[in-house]
Parts: sequence; structure tokens; C-alpha cells
Amino acid sequence: MQTMNRIGDKRGNDSFDAQVRQSLREAGKDLQGMDQIRDNVFFVHTSSSRYVLKGFGSERKLQAQKTLTKKLRKNGFRKTYRFIDDIPSFYYRGEIYQFIEFLNGSDHEFTYHSRFNREEGMDLLDDFHRATGTFSKDLFISEFDQVKKWEERIKEFSSYADEISRYVPDDYIEEWLSWGRWGLDGLKKYENRFYDERSCIVHGDVAYHNFFRKRSGSLYLIDFDLISKGPPIIDFLQYANRIMPHISGTEELFSYKQLNRYRGNKAFL
Repeated sequence: MQTMNRIGDKRGNDSFDAQVRQSLREAGKDLQGMDQIRDNVFFVHTSSSRYVLKGFGSERKLQAQKTLTKKLRKNGFRKTYRFIDDIPSFYYRGEIYQFIEFLNGSDHEFTYHSRFNREEGMDLLDDFHRATGTFSKDLFISEFDQVKKWEERIKEFSSYADEISRYVPDDYIEEWLSWGRWGLDGLKKYENRFYDERSCIVHGDVAYHNFFRKRSGSLYLIDFDLISKGPPIIDFLQYANRIMPHISGTEELFSYKQLNRYRGNKAFL
């Protein structure tokens, strides 16, 4: 655990700590301790409360996420955190920092290793998509572009091919690239099939660590840095990719009701 002084030293000076103290003071709170979780994420505690403090790349991104979480609650989806509006945000080194509700975690963390967790995660995504489908037009966020994303990834992988060849035979690399090009060609051909569903807001990063098990046992969805507008299939395509290492194969993959919807969808395949 890092102390407040060490955080100040790591960031170059103590001005960050001073701004945290000032924001809390304006809300009538006193800083008791602060621990760094990631480069721009901190755990903060006062004499009466605990918070997460997170830096966002722009005011626009922060406001989009604040609007999202408020509208989620208004539309019946409460399994996520709230932003703390009564503590002022502040700028530091190009980022705007905002206090967020602290959630008490369970000792039984969410992973993709069990079928129960995998099903629960997809049920939560279903609920998220249903809620956001009612207000997706109200958020000023970009449209998700799966083809562009895959084109960028193939280009990036190709740019590192020489470096990768130090560890992997060239014929393996070429085979992987051929799979990628084959998949991209098919994706372009059947891209319209992505839009069989109504658009909503997609989470964009369904890694296991963005599903948070509360101490009460409830599963929450967190971290909306990569939200965009798109059909639910986008999140479930990524979810399928995430769980594949933990299941026996495609028959088990399509045994999940959410994924079975796309069994005949060539864009998904």
C-alpha cells in the first residue's frame, strides 16, 4: 500500500495531494489516507467514508459516464457505482479527477472459470443493454466500428511481426495473419448482420475484472471508459472470445442463451 507522501513523490510533487484535500474540504470532509491502485486511480478514505478517485481524459468523457450511470439508475439498472456529485472534481496533469462510490468487494471474485459466473455475466450484460437501449441517443459518444477495429489490430500486429518472429516461427505468424485477413474479409461481407438488433450502448471491455462481485453477492458492471453506441452483439462477440479458453468448444459456447441468438449470424461467426 502506498502512503500519501509516496504518491506525492511518485507524481513529482505534493500538489496532487493538496488538490484532493481541497476537494474533500469543500465537501466538509477530511482526508485520512490515500492508496494508489493504478496510475490514475486511487482509493481514498476520510473519517466517515471511502471513495474511489479516478482520472478521466476529458470533461466530455467524464460527463458521458456520469450521464450513463444516472440514466441507468433511472431506467432500473442499479448494479453499478455512482459518481459523487457533492465532492468537486479537479484537474491534474491533463486529466479531470472525480470521486466515485466505493463498493465493498466479496472474497469470491468474479472469473470466467465457472459456468455460473459466465451465465451471470451475460445476464447482467442483457440487463445493461435493455436499459441503455431506451436512452442511447441521449449520450454524445461514438458509434462502434468493428471493421475499423479489426483493421487497426491486423495493421498493428503486422507492424510487430519482425519482433514477434524472434520468438515464434514465421510460418506461424503468417498463418495467424491469414486467419485475421480471412475473418476481416468475412466481417466486411456480412457486416450488415451486426445490425439485426436495435442499437444500445455497448460496454466495450467485458474483461472479467469489469464485473465486480459485491460483498452482498450481487454482481455489478463497472468501468465505462470504452462505451460506444452499437448493437448488443458487439459485447457478446467479445464476451465469447473471453470465455473460449475456459469452455470445451463451440457446442458449449452456443449452449448459452445469449450466444445461441447468434448461432446463424455470419458476422458473429
